[in-house]
Amino acid sequence: MKKYLLWYAKIIIVITLLMLVTANGLVVSAEEGATVKFTNVSEGDTISQLTTLTGTITFPDFLKYEIFLKAGNDLIWVGNSHSSVVDGNLVRLDPRVFSSGSYQLVVRQVHTDSNYTDTLGPTITIDNPNGVPLPYYPEVEPSFLYPSEILAIVRVRNCAGEEFHYDYHSPQSFRSSGDKVLPGKLEDTICTFEDLALVPGQYRGTGQGGAQDQSAPFELTVDEWHVYEIVYFGGQQLQFGEVAPDDKPDMGAGMAQTPTPKSRPTATPAQAAAQVSPPTPVPEAPKGETILPTTGNDDRANAFFIGIAVVVILTLSLGGVLAARRRGYS
Repeated sequence: MKKYLLWYAKIIIVITLLMLVTANGLVVSAEEGATVKFTNVSEGDTISQLTTLTGTITFPDFLKYEIFLKAGNDLIWVGNSHSSVVDGNLVRLDPRVFSSGSYQLVVRQVHTDSNYTDTLGPTITIDNPNGVPLPYYPEVEPSFLYPSEILAIVRVRNCAGEEFHYDYHSPQSFRSSGDKVLPGKLEDTICTFEDLALVPGQYRGTGQGGAQDQSAPFELTVDEWHVYEIVYFGGQQLQFGEVAPDDKPDMGAGMAQTPTPKSRPTATPAQAAAQVSPPTPVPEAPKGETILPTTGNDDRANAFFIGIAVVVILTLSLGGVLAARRRGYS
């Protein structure tokens, strides 16, 4: 009888270890080569002023990352980047844009095949100093303008008080194209903007204000590792060209130094240029470090399923022990 019990005990131990190793192997596989962490915000911190979130986000097959605030089942976009970041600036978080309350930071890791993994970060409190969110748009650009290793990044800004309609296409095959509308700039806010991630090549297009009768053409040849802008100032004033990217202490894992921009955008009228100001320096949150899980699955969910598997194995094994005991008594 003791021989049977010892044999089944060994089976239970071996199978349980195999299940745990397999489960951990899946986690290790998902984590391999990826680092996601914040270095200046931790669990329970309160953000009550404009804050640059710093840290590291790198992962294999990198296309871009996006950062959200999670409230219940809702994900509220904060900012994004098409460049990995190592010990640098990730996004500008302006609490005046959000309602006061508790939120969980979420990092979306988007891969080159467009699949993504959501990584859960620390839960923080937003304390909006204005009491209510800004009515339309943040007063700073939340996303840093970093170059991409594989795409050309174009930031389109509308600095006019009317909608900006624009389209772009390429005479070359297998390039990007689109037809978009940017809402007008409100008083005392930054220019409305969005980022385009384009396959390198030649592009042509037109831009037109919602209240204008004529459009203005533009043409750009764009490359990876470079950033560009298209800025609409109203009327027929359209500026476009290559610009310097935001400073970054490194270009991420496996990335080389960004080349110096080949050219600068053409000069704009003084009145139009006065509407654009450099990014406002932003204070940092209290120092600390939060290391995030590098899969989109909650670790507690993994533990739950592992627990179920172990219980099933133990139950089946116990049935085998009882069966052996019955055979021993018969």
